[in-house]
Amino acid sequence: MREMRAGELMTPNPITVNADASIQEVARAFRTHNIGFLPVVESEQDKTVLGVITDRDIAVRCTAEGHDPASCHVRKHMTDELITARPGDDIRQVMDVMEGAQIRRLPVVDERGRAICVIAQADLAVEAVEEDAVSPLDVAAMLEAISKPARPERKGIH
Repeated sequence: MREMRAGELMTPNPITVNADASIQEVARAFRTHNIGFLPVVESEQDKTVLGVITDRDIAVRCTAEGHDPASCHVRKHMTDELITARPGDDIRQVMDVMEGAQIRRLPVVDERGRAICVIAQADLAVEAVEEDAVSPLDVAAMLEAISKPARPERKGIH
């Protein structure tokens, strides 16, 4: 196995959403880009990550509560418990964090907390395995752990 860093796996310049955007705008971005997760930033200029918003956040925190997606803002419905990685983090450490926190996608931030990419479980399952940085069994174990019922406590790298 070769050593691999998060920066080698990431796709730069992630799509982000402003914390004051409407839930409806986010849903449209999800549809347009065929995604279900966005880092939430204070502004598009500096990309400082405040949290994340997922399709599940929209379904459970907004729609299921009877809120209007056109008038609700991301800030109210996002997950603000911030778990991130840095470009220099070892990919195995990234996998451990994703497994421990039971998250499928992890924002990668620079030293100032600005979004520079997102690593998804699919990136690990395909690219990291192809690069011989992790074994398919390690990825399978991570995916199994992520899919178990959520644990109450979450811990991140940073």
